[in-house]
Amino acid sequence: MVALNNLASLLTDHRSDKASLDRAYALASALRKSQIPQFKDTLGWLHHQRGEYRVAISLLEEAMTELPNSALVRYHLGVSHAAAGETAKATEQLKKASELASNDNDLSQKIKAALTRLGS
Repeated sequence: MVALNNLASLLTDHRSDKASLDRAYALASALRKSQIPQFKDTLGWLHHQRGEYRVAISLLEEAMTELPNSALVRYHLGVSHAAAGETAKATEQLKKASELASNDNDLSQKIKAALTRLGS
C-alpha cells in the first residue's frame, strides 16, 4: 500500500499528462478504502488533478482533520477550494499552509504563488 501511494504521489506531483494521471488513478484506486490520512491526501490530490474538485475536497478535508499540521495537505486542500471557486476557504487553508511550511522552500513558493493567484 505504501509503495502504491508513493508511486501515485510521484506521478501526480511530477507528471501532468493524461496517461500518467490515469496510471496514478489506477494505482490509487486500491487506496480508496484506507483510513490512512496520507493515502487520503494522495487520492484527494489525484482527484484534484483530474478536475474532480468536490471529491478532492472531501478526501482532503478528511486528511486535514487527521493531519492538521501538514502544510502539504493544507496546500492541496486550499488549491482544491480555489479550483472549486471557494476563494475564502482557499485563502484560509493556504495561509495556514504558509505558516506550517516555513522550513520547506519549494512548498512555500507554491503556496505563495497560489495566494497570489487568489489576490491574497
